[in-house]
Amino acid sequence: DNASFNGSWSNYPYLPSGTILISDIERGLFIVKLDEVSVGLLDEIDFVEPGVVREVQAMAADGIGSLDPSTVTLHYTINQASDSVQMTEQSLGVFAANLPALACGDDAEYWVSAASVNGDSARTESVGPRVGALAVALDLPFESAPAGWFIANDGGQTASTGTWGRMDPQATGAQPEDDHTVSGTQCYVTDGRAGSGVGSYDVDGGRTTLVSGALDASALNAPRVGYWRWYSNDQGNAPGADVFRIDVSDDDGASWTSVEVVGPTGPETSGGWYYHEFAVTDLVAATDTLRLRFIAEDAGDGSIVEAAVDDLRIFEISCDDPCAADLTHDGDLNTNDFFAFLALYDAGDDLADFTGEGDINTNDFFAFLAAYQTGC
Repeated sequence: DNASFNGSWSNYPYLPSGTILISDIERGLFIVKLDEVSVGLLDEIDFVEPGVVREVQAMAADGIGSLDPSTVTLHYTINQASDSVQMTEQSLGVFAANLPALACGDDAEYWVSAASVNGDSARTESVGPRVGALAVALDLPFESAPAGWFIANDGGQTASTGTWGRMDPQATGAQPEDDHTVSGTQCYVTDGRAGSGVGSYDVDGGRTTLVSGALDASALNAPRVGYWRWYSNDQGNAPGADVFRIDVSDDDGASWTSVEVVGPTGPETSGGWYYHEFAVTDLVAATDTLRLRFIAEDAGDGSIVEAAVDDLRIFEISCDDPCAADLTHDGDLNTNDFFAFLALYDAGDDLADFTGEGDINTNDFFAFLAAYQTGC
């Protein structure tokens, strides 16, 4: 019995065709994915710096039909102008091609398609990367204990089991085997032990509340908070009855505003890591006493409830590049950047338009020199 399928094949692009995604032997129910070919992105690019060429990687494989490798194609649309490029096979089943450099303000999206030798095709979902300079005020992969985070008491903690903790989760049919951080192991999870069964350490008897330390969002002009979350409530005696609540406070926890409520049903209530992001000032003020709280609850009839949180950060994306003269994007200003500008200037490239006037002339040259001398 496989209950970890979250309702979207796009989250399982690399499983071979014919994989049983859900089975219930007693009811005679089987959900099987059968495609001529399968194709999926290895990593979705959600952010790019202006002027930087990014490589897109995808996996494509046989399904019930045979893959034609020459059909694996990267498609992209930039400001409503569409184009495509054939992807090159780097290793068995792994294909790559470059997404062109984008400028601040560009509206872009990309996807990958592939076809079988019979001509039947498959494609990934579209991804729309944001373009701008990234400023990160806080990055928490939770590999070490973050300052000030705690499990709430005084009514925030009524669950008898499954309370929040920072640990390496152990796989059950409801909680993850791994945290979200690629090179990490730790996340906050509702008691990450596996036990003798799926319900050994899940949330029971009420709610468990994780509260962040005070987070500073005041230094950014347009701060955003992003995090990855896991939630499962679709098993047990009362499946699809509970919710996972995330709130934000701008006054050190004196008052709270809802960020999102996950559930009680839907594709994000059956496990799987999902990303959520919000603009701070859409909900509260951008203070230096920002707090988040994560509430997982098993209310009413008993059910299997598990939640987890990982890779939280506070950041902003802006077209005001804090180091515009770093044209090589290596974090250091040196003669390589100077010669890179000269090459762009001689070629009449838009990236040499440092004044933003729409024309490349000596004003841009002196504007670059000023930025170069200012440093990063």
